[in-house]
Amino acid sequence: MLSLFLSTVAFFVASYFLKRRYDELGFPKTIARGIVIFVTAMLVSYGVGFVVDRVAGLGNRRQCCANALRVYCREGEECHA
Repeated sequence: MLSLFLSTVAFFVASYFLKRRYDELGFPKTIARGIVIFVTAMLVSYGVGFVVDRVAGLGNRRQCCANALRVYCREGEECHA
């Protein structure tokens, strides 16, 4: 849920700053410019969501790995398949 929220915020922030930058550079307001801004903001949003998911998943990575392999280990032991 956190990644959804942060990626949405990142999308709007990126699109705002891209629009401002393209206005400063004097690019005409066309459909192509809008598509470029949308795609770039979307890529930033996906990147933020990916990073948040990775960071949030580091704490329980061992448990996820153990569940995926159907291996259950006690605290302090190494998990082996």
